[in-house]
Amino acid sequence: MSKTRRKAKNLIEEDPELEDVLEAALELQAEKGVVEWGDLRGDATSGQWGRLIEKGVLVDAEEGDGFVVEDEDDMRDFLGVEPDSESDVSGSITDTDVEVEDIDTSWTIYDKAAAVVGVFLIIFGYRDEDIQAVIGDVINVAVVPMHEVGIPYYLIILIFAVLTGLYSSYLQLYMMDWDWVKGQQKKVKEIQSQLKEAQMNDDEGREEELREEQMEVMSEQMKMFKMQFRPSVWILVLTIPIFLWLFWTFSTRFGGSPHIEPMPVLVMPFFGELQFSDSVFSRPAFLEGWLFWYIICSFGFGQIMRKVLGVNPTT
Repeated sequence: MSKTRRKAKNLIEEDPELEDVLEAALELQAEKGVVEWGDLRGDATSGQWGRLIEKGVLVDAEEGDGFVVEDEDDMRDFLGVEPDSESDVSGSITDTDVEVEDIDTSWTIYDKAAAVVGVFLIIFGYRDEDIQAVIGDVINVAVVPMHEVGIPYYLIILIFAVLTGLYSSYLQLYMMDWDWVKGQQKKVKEIQSQLKEAQMNDDEGREEELREEQMEVMSEQMKMFKMQFRPSVWILVLTIPIFLWLFWTFSTRFGGSPHIEPMPVLVMPFFGELQFSDSVFSRPAFLEGWLFWYIICSFGFGQIMRKVLGVNPTT
């Protein structure tokens, strides 16, 4: 149930006559665009008028004097009041509060299976050379022909990094409801703004109402976490095999030996010639050339793809 419906339901439970008052307010708004006490006093008492304003069912009109019913379409649907076809009611809706529709963040069986595969690869993939060899042989089916036609390994890693940025951005774009995420962020900012205003005006009633609403919004953060984690699982399932191939092919960590000879050389700004298995910095020693190059390429292209696809909740 939306906040508008919840407010109306609570008020009507307290005072059933307010249902008729709200219907009269909707009719006035359809006719005049705003609701004024002088027009509604025949249908409502001053106490009922004050309750509608106090609870935020009637809010200040954006243009001119008077009030409007918050989220008029939703209120009409709740009360079962059809709008007048000759009246323009769409222009009287205010944006005082941001409403965000509820969403389903449950995982499918495929999401859960991907999570199991990802955890398995994380736990065992970097420890078991046999798993690395199997994955390395599979990926080499595509890599070896590319290298044989003259594509150097640093370009092959760049290709993998571009693919990583591409599918990561698309998974985040299509597996997350960005309108909902933006709506949540806008709602948080709106509540914070109104809460600050209520504190400045010493409006304790409004402040208490906003804090309750703030707690409700905070409870939605778990849904946002689940939504963000879902594409991350699929990104891991697709990315870890690439890392395992890179690790198996070039790394000399843990006493291992790279499965390629001679070791390729990468020429990088500030570092000069650097073998793929050499550490870029003395600390951290694990940041080998292949890993450093892959991170730079995937991060850079990933940022470009997110910008192009609009995968950014703040825009």
